Amino acid sequence: MFKRLSILPILLFFFLFITGMGVKPQAAAPKAEAVAVKEIQGLAAGMQSMIPPHEYGNVIMKRYTGEGQPIRSVVFPHWWHRTQFVCKVCHLDLGFKMKSGANDIKMGDLFEGKWCGACHNGTVAFAATECDRCHSDGIVVKENRNFYEVTKGFPPDGHGNKINWVKAIDEGKFKPRTSLQGDEEMISMDVDVKMVLKEPIMPDVQYPHRSHTQVLGCDNCHPNIFKPEAGANPATMNKIYQGEYCGVCHGRVAFPFEDCFRCHSNSQPVPKPN
Repeated sequence: MFKRLSILPILLFFFLFITGMGVKPQAAAPKAEAVAVKEIQGLAAGMQSMIPPHEYGNVIMKRYTGEGQPIRSVVFPHWWHRTQFVCKVCHLDLGFKMKSGANDIKMGDLFEGKWCGACHNGTVAFAATECDRCHSDGIVVKENRNFYEVTKGFPPDGHGNKINWVKAIDEGKFKPRTSLQGDEEMISMDVDVKMVLKEPIMPDVQYPHRSHTQVLGCDNCHPNIFKPEAGANPATMNKIYQGEYCGVCHGRVAFPFEDCFRCHSNSQPVPKPN
């Protein structure tokens, strides 16, 4: 289960409020519109600031551990692992499903080299016998990496981990391995897809394949999450909030929903009033 605050009802109310509860938007003076956008961005950033950057994206694994069990729950820090490997290594090569509770992970499997055990064998990463390194919910383990020390000097961002991970890769701040052996070449696509909204209450979405194919394989998204066909994916914000489509990653590990204009970035004219 992902450790995050229950802010979705707030976001839903906020989204309906800024869009006029479905009322057709009126034309606004450019200066006033710019001020309104700035205020909205500030309010959204304020919501996300309630989650500490070093905790954003952490996964708490407690199917067999935690309360009522003899050992603490596992804390999986996505931020550290993304500095070491691209996403597709775990979520394609090793078979981790990108859905909470969908992976039945047991210690016996790890000792056989499955799941986390593919790396945590004492060679690639610390051995799975160092229990407290992973079973760390509620405690501080000095041997584990410190988020703020590792990311010092990384390009900042206003949401989530407060790190612009795409820019950090481009600037060479870290170089994640593309396979367990580290010798696989990623298939990069520098193609943007424009997703046109049915109602012009927000700018259209500009989806950049490049930043996604830096860390994901095509099979991570297609065809299970997105059908590779124009118009075949009826994505809505409600579905995304519920973990479908873009919400498989965003709001959980990738930058959160509050950063509206990161995706809704294709400017369009404000419709004239009737």
